[in-house]
Amino acid sequence: MKTFLHRSCSLVISIFILAGWLMAFPVSAEDDETSENGSMNLDVVFALDASGSMVYSDPNRIALDAFSLFVDLCDDTCAVGYDVYTNTLMDSEEIKSIKDSESLEHMKNIIKSISYDSNGDTDIALGLTQAKKMFDTGENNDYRKRAIILLSDGNTDLPKGPRTVEQSKREMEMTLRDLSEQNIQVYSIGLNSDGSLDKQELENISQTTGGRSYEIDGSEKLTNIISDIFSNISDMNGIDREIKDGSVDIEIKDSSVFYVNVIIRTKLSVEELNPMLILPSGEPVSLVDDEKVKITSTKSYVLIKILYPEVGKWTLHLNSADNSNCNIKQLNFYSVFITQVVPEKAAVRTNVPIEVTISDNNGLLKDNELLSSVKMVAVITSQNGEATIELERAEPGIYKGSFTPGSTGAYSVKTKAVSERFTKESEEADVMVKTSLNDGSELIEDIMAFIGHNLTTIIMAAAAVGVIIVAAVMLRKN
Repeated sequence: MKTFLHRSCSLVISIFILAGWLMAFPVSAEDDETSENGSMNLDVVFALDASGSMVYSDPNRIALDAFSLFVDLCDDTCAVGYDVYTNTLMDSEEIKSIKDSESLEHMKNIIKSISYDSNGDTDIALGLTQAKKMFDTGENNDYRKRAIILLSDGNTDLPKGPRTVEQSKREMEMTLRDLSEQNIQVYSIGLNSDGSLDKQELENISQTTGGRSYEIDGSEKLTNIISDIFSNISDMNGIDREIKDGSVDIEIKDSSVFYVNVIIRTKLSVEELNPMLILPSGEPVSLVDDEKVKITSTKSYVLIKILYPEVGKWTLHLNSADNSNCNIKQLNFYSVFITQVVPEKAAVRTNVPIEVTISDNNGLLKDNELLSSVKMVAVITSQNGEATIELERAEPGIYKGSFTPGSTGAYSVKTKAVSERFTKESEEADVMVKTSLNDGSELIEDIMAFIGHNLTTIIMAAAAVGVIIVAAVMLRKN
């Protein structure tokens, strides 16, 4: 009996030593996937109205072309899904990576085959709620941007049910609140060929969630609207290009351009246009065999995507094309990374330093011509509101600045690089501002944080000790 108790005590001591050793080395959670703010990282759901009123609001079915154009503009870090609704949910497809080419083509084909239901009523809240649910079931990575593109004539009308307009409005309020809290913006496109669009409903949806609202009455506006939405979501700036004597200049100013989308809005076919792309050196580029060039088309647009474009002035030759029958927009996607460093803790009324780097795949940006177009600002948010400060360029690719918190509490800092060529944002960082960093509260907070991070280890060690002590007591009684 004494031998057992002696061994039990020795084991208890060993467990305490082991627990103390484990607690000395914090157990780190598995790292989340790191942010790559030089890539698009978009998750987008299309909510498509297929009700009877759309037969008249969108007789040319341009809403269905919008999905294809947006997807063609994306890179392979993006993911898309859709739902189709009337007064009931007709169809939906969960968010899938664009890398999944088989699923993507399946989605495109399904959407092309959608018919507007002449007997279907409109329940916009149903379509938005379904889109929100699709985000709820997916991974929620903070560095990925999420958005819904809603296409409708903006007229909720439910004479045949299955619920009332009042019930739909109540659901709409809850859905918009959730979308706003989750930072999921809604970009609404109102189809208005017959002049019946309810602009106010769509504007309210977009404004509540921080998105934008558009009106379209013909296919000639489609590419401009989709490219504008795409530019807003992906932080790209579009450039309108003129046609001169059947040729278009495609200018690439910087090596940081990852790829270029050239959108040709036209009713001319690819065969009629017979596009020919010329390098800055004067050599032609194959639009069929070159792996860095991709061309896609529908009845309303032709899209040419150029990967890793050479710096200089490219030329695009188009047969039978002029500014009256073609509209051309160039979208440059910059593979630029914004990284900021701020302290996790600071004292009130003292300078809090902010240091930011701007890089591309080759390291810190050192192109003075490009950097001269960049304005770097930090947005500081607290319980007292929002403030914006401009950072100064300390050296090529490095910016510095500071802010002075006037009160204690939680602050967040996000840096934005703004240029006429692109807009990029850093991840948001939190700064806890206290009365003083030397008031003794640091030790207590660090201990509490340590316990929180290692709670599982502590509980397991305590449970093991408890079991051994109980067993020892019971054996002693026997």
